[in-house]
Amino acid sequence: MTDTTRTHVWPILTYADAPAAIRFLVDAFGLEARAVYTRDGDATVVEHAELRWPAGGGIMLGTAGKDDSPFGRRPSGNDCVYVVCDAPDALFAQATAAGA
Repeated sequence: MTDTTRTHVWPILTYADAPAAIRFLVDAFGLEARAVYTRDGDATVVEHAELRWPAGGGIMLGTAGKDDSPFGRRPSGNDCVYVVCDAPDALFAQATAAGA
């Protein structure tokens, strides 16, 4: 049974070498590669990948500079965090009150 009262944090990361990052995150931290979508004809470009942390949450990632879209042009190291929770408005109010 899944505990839906927990908050799960999902960093969204970009890497210059996303396939190597996936191998490292799986080997070093035990994340599970649930989905890895590479560019047709070029497996070195990861369009999107989802790695799951066995206890909940995980990491979404892709290759930096993969296309000319605003999201695709992001350099590695310019990332964000995606948070899944039951009460997003309350979490937003809490974060805003704390100065976010």
